[in-house]
Order: sequence, then C-alpha cells, then structure tokens
Amino acid sequence: MADKYSSFAALAKKTQEGTHWRVVSRDRPSTILIAAPHGGRAEPNTAEIARAIAGTRHSLYVFDALVPGLHVTSHRFKEPRAVAQAARHSIVLTVHGCANHRKPLVDVFVGGMDMAARNRVITELQRVGVRAGVDTFTPGRAANNLCNGGTSGAGIQLEITQRLRRRLNRPSDGKRELRTFARAVRRAIEGKTA
Repeated sequence: MADKYSSFAALAKKTQEGTHWRVVSRDRPSTILIAAPHGGRAEPNTAEIARAIAGTRHSLYVFDALVPGLHVTSHRFKEPRAVAQAARHSIVLTVHGCANHRKPLVDVFVGGMDMAARNRVITELQRVGVRAGVDTFTPGRAANNLCNGGTSGAGIQLEITQRLRRRLNRPSDGKRELRTFARAVRRAIEGKTA
C-alpha cells in the first residue's frame, strides 16, 4: 500500500486527532505489548485482532484510522505514545493486514527480529489450523520498526490476509475462531507452547 504521508509527523500536521484518528493505549502489568498501528480504516479488522490477542493480560496500543488514507509504514510510524509504550515493554507484537494475493496457501506472514518467537507463532498457528509462514516480503526486520521498539530490540510482526481478517471478525463462528487464533499467538509469545 502506498503511503499518503511520509511519516507520522506529516500525518499529524494535516489531520486532527478525534476527527480523523484516535489512539487507544492501555498499559497492563505485562512485559508484552500488542499493537495495531494501522487499525480502523487503514487495515480493517487488525485492531479487533490485536485486542483479542492482548485480552486482559497484555498491554494494548491501537492507532484507529477513522478515515481512509492514514497508513504510515511501520518503520516511519513514530506516533509518540506508540514509541513510548513500546519502550516500556520487552516484547512488542504488531498486527497488520495484507492483500490476499501474496501467497494463496498462507494467511499469516510472520516477521520481526525475534526469530525464536516468530517460529513459535508459526508453529502454534499451524497447530490450530491457520496457514502461517515466514514473511520474506515485509519481514519487519528494520531496527526502527515499531515491532522492534521494545527493550529487547526484537519483536514479532503479523501480516494477516484480508480473507482471514474478515473470517476472524464474522459475527457468528468467527468469534470462536478469533479466540482460538488469539490463544495460539499468546501461547507462542509467552513461550508456553502446547
């Protein structure tokens, strides 16, 4: 997706918080932050998935775009509260959306600099029937990527296809599938694999 704004600072100069976007930030007594820097209309359904993964256990950050066109690439997304909140946590996992056509047999592309956690996430998602693999297209390996902004310097990035995001947010059976998805990711990032 081509960015309309080259940085968060450029976005903030041309838009207004509360009218064009809002931020949800909740610190919990956890070393893990779950973030959706492209929530709302930027990458639909990513905020809901981030909330499900965080649950009541882990900290949460959501940039909620209330209008289209507010996507800023993760390594240029320097929203002050996101950067500060990430710096208060050891591990940051970011939830993103991607197009369906990247690879027809993969629905979650997992990246980030924490390769051990990345591999656990892939294993746990595959264990519950989600088609997951290593992300080589948007690998989330830039040091200034939000997912790597925690004190460990190495986080995890999920790029989830539109088809899976829609399925996880269906009113009926999607909610059960979303809970299963969220539990699998939590087990992986907490190091509690099944």
